[in-house]
Amino acid sequence: SNANYPVPPLPEADRSKPGSYSAWPKGSGDAAAASAWPKGSGGTKAALSRAEESWDEWVRMVDGYLIQLAEYVKPTCIIVMPTGAYTTGPLVETMQPGLQVSSVAHCKPTVIPVSSAVGALVKGAAVGALVELTQQEAIATLRKAVGDVDGTTVQLAEMTEEQLRAAFDYFDEDGDGIVTEERLASSLQTLVSSLSPELIEKKLSTIQSSAKGQVTFEEFQLWWETSFGQESPVTFITSQQEFQAILDDPFPSAGQQGRDSPVVLEVGFSFCRPCKRFEPKYEEYAERYTSLRFVRMNGNENEGTIKFCKEDLQVRKTPSFFVFRGGKQVLSWTGANEDVFRSNLLKA
Repeated sequence: SNANYPVPPLPEADRSKPGSYSAWPKGSGDAAAASAWPKGSGGTKAALSRAEESWDEWVRMVDGYLIQLAEYVKPTCIIVMPTGAYTTGPLVETMQPGLQVSSVAHCKPTVIPVSSAVGALVKGAAVGALVELTQQEAIATLRKAVGDVDGTTVQLAEMTEEQLRAAFDYFDEDGDGIVTEERLASSLQTLVSSLSPELIEKKLSTIQSSAKGQVTFEEFQLWWETSFGQESPVTFITSQQEFQAILDDPFPSAGQQGRDSPVVLEVGFSFCRPCKRFEPKYEEYAERYTSLRFVRMNGNENEGTIKFCKEDLQVRKTPSFFVFRGGKQVLSWTGANEDVFRSNLLKA
């Protein structure tokens, strides 16, 4: 946002010439900051040094945002372009050497500079539409492979060996029976959209593979059972029916005592940042409080979960937490506050 973070002058820019920084718009409230910039090429060495430091700081900030973006959406390329009056100066060309996203981000995206915004927005929209279409086709293909079609929702904790094999074959692009952990990380985001890349990476760190970075189906199946299956500390659900089955019998193997156990449900959304930040803590508490059954659901996972959240749970804010005992709700609260979360667990 140029209003919050005004673009500093380019190093050694002569602002007396047309198209220089003096012609660029300034963000609101930055008059004091602007007065510190050197007044054209005749400025002192100290002034130029301050300008260069400010410029480098701004480029690092932009680079930091691009790295975060790249780690989350894993693009193959990032188009960088100026808009409005900023197109009059060599903004993109000057900042490109300072961008480290191509070497730092795991997906190694190519940075494509665009000097002028003319036509770039149209090109960007076209690229974005193509990427979206490709991803939708990938999701549809994967869900069809595991049987998630015609209104039949696959329950992650109950996936059969046949469904896991279908998913693994989808991940195994060259059909050699081996999937790299990097490929698993990107593909699992498609299958389990409610998980953040950080949590998927954490779960993948527990996989036991005979060859470093390479996973066979047997290793994948064993890992899935401990990460998403019945042995997982947190059960990820994708339907109201699945949650009702858990309420009826939280711990089937524990008999009557297991049926009386409290159930903790976290409801988040795929776009909810606080939800994703709280994921590791939720996992930690699930591992610590083993007498409670911890469940997590993505509220916008499908039409069924949307209806369940809106009509039954009446979710208005995320993350939302609920505690059930004997099939009935006894507690509820919102917000990713660890102290509040811990306090309510003790009440459960």
